[in-house]
Amino acid sequence: MILYCLLSGEFPFSGNNEADIFAKINKGTFSFQDDLHLSKQSRDLINKLMCVDPKKRITIAEALKHPWFKL
Repeated sequence: MILYCLLSGEFPFSGNNEADIFAKINKGTFSFQDDLHLSKQSRDLINKLMCVDPKKRITIAEALKHPWFKL
């Protein structure tokens, strides 16, 4: 979530109230704004880091080896 905030300047989850926001966080429901100019690699890394299922989420060691860091 921090990487999303740093690169986009906004929070990945929004809603009409706290319950709505927390529901989106629990489901991992977020999207990138259409006018947000992020590279394919940064979007891929963010998606992998914000995966709700810990078994599918990449580890920090895997994240540090991601192609985005080699740009």
